[in-house]
Amino acid sequence: MSERAGEVVPRRPVVSELGTWSSLYVAGLPFLAAQTLQSVGRPPWGAEVFCLLVGFGVYLLDRVGVRRADPADGAPWPGSAAARRATRVVAVLALVAASAVGWFIRPGLALGPWFGLAVVTAYSCPGRWRLKDSVWLKGPVVAACLIALGVLAADAEFVLIERPAAWITAAGLVLIVLGDCTLSDLDDREADRASGAGSVAAIAGPRAARTLALACHVLAGAALLAGPAPRLTAGIWGGAIVATTWALTAAKPARVRTMVDVRLVVIALGVWAALARLG
Repeated sequence: MSERAGEVVPRRPVVSELGTWSSLYVAGLPFLAAQTLQSVGRPPWGAEVFCLLVGFGVYLLDRVGVRRADPADGAPWPGSAAARRATRVVAVLALVAASAVGWFIRPGLALGPWFGLAVVTAYSCPGRWRLKDSVWLKGPVVAACLIALGVLAADAEFVLIERPAAWITAAGLVLIVLGDCTLSDLDDREADRASGAGSVAAIAGPRAARTLALACHVLAGAALLAGPAPRLTAGIWGGAIVATTWALTAAKPARVRTMVDVRLVVIALGVWAALARLG
């Protein structure tokens, strides 16, 4: 689809405004960590629930503002101040629920949602040090935090301690999420450009963002194959990510975030099915 000057992109549906697909993406990260670092098809189900709730709460707070809507983000959503306050309450309740689930999985995980709250506050609150405004920090910080969340939820951090070569795989996982963040920013490039947010799409343009995302995913695939992840798992993840990113860069759809979010979950389920069949 072409990118015509002044083209109006339709408002996202409510399911996207609520961060449903983005929350599913976060829920897929323990699968990614378990499959590549632990060589298992899936982590315990509680890990997915934990990450889903964290993703939902953090996304909503970024969307409506931790304390108040950011004028630089354009028209506030939801439209009324009362609805935005209610949305913040829902987001905090999601984080409380995530903390409770994390406690039952492993007590230390109960702190995870509140670390997420601190990150989203630094990321989105207006001010001189807002992470969203730095192109050098925005994507890398989000990618590193999301992978850390997935690794901890899957209880895979001990693999990184016991097998130093697994850090090569972990670097590949960060590159996967960094490429996904770069692609997703294409949806908000006009708003980011107007507000001065530090996304590659806003600063260097859509073509540069697509090229960077593809480069991140090619490097991610190489890292997965070079690390100790099982060959089949590394091959499926690396091949699927690179092929679908190449397709997205070639097709240039008007919106990519939902496709990116759903893609990770679909690949994770595909790897799980493949490993179950072989097992």
